[in-house]
Amino acid sequence: MSYNQKVWLAVLTVCALFWLTLISAIFSYNTAHKHEQGQQEQAMNPHQAKHNPALAQAL
Repeated sequence: MSYNQKVWLAVLTVCALFWLTLISAIFSYNTAHKHEQGQQEQAMNPHQAKHNPALAQAL
């Protein structure tokens, strides 16, 4: 394998790792944000608090 091929392989590997990291970070952020948003909606909904003793105590 020539030097140029090794350089291109390294560049492609670094780019692939960068994009994989970026995509997984965005996915993790969205998952955590949706989970947090769902908990806030449950805490603010008094109808569900009547049926869920844990939420009723929190309110």
